[in-house]
Amino acid sequence: MRKHHIDQDRVAELVERCTREVDEGLLPSCQLAIGFKGEIVHDETIGDELPEARYCFFSATKPFVAATVWQLLSENSLELKAPISDLIPEFSENGKADITLEQVLLHTAGFPHAPMGPDVWSDSESRRKRMADWRLNWE
Repeated sequence: MRKHHIDQDRVAELVERCTREVDEGLLPSCQLAIGFKGEIVHDETIGDELPEARYCFFSATKPFVAATVWQLLSENSLELKAPISDLIPEFSENGKADITLEQVLLHTAGFPHAPMGPDVWSDSESRRKRMADWRLNWE
């Protein structure tokens, strides 16, 4: 692969970050493909998967969550100004008691790094514990 006008230091930082997340168990594995002017200029698999592995794209769930939230808002089953802790009491830990649904939806709640690895995804109690552990970076 030819080197293009891609900042190799930034690519190295990205690879390091992904490697750390795999090593810490936040991701089971990771694939990176960086394109530039129609050509793949960096391609790497981190972890135990083969390059041919298929992955879930979790951000693809955002439209479904948004549609559900809009439906619940229209039914008056949710309030934008209501604290998340009204719905998930464990969320109130570590100074998050007043964080609202609106702040979470707008990504202004103050906790940009809220890790939740594959070890807790499928278990409600584990998810709630992880949410309780999250800390605010700003208010």
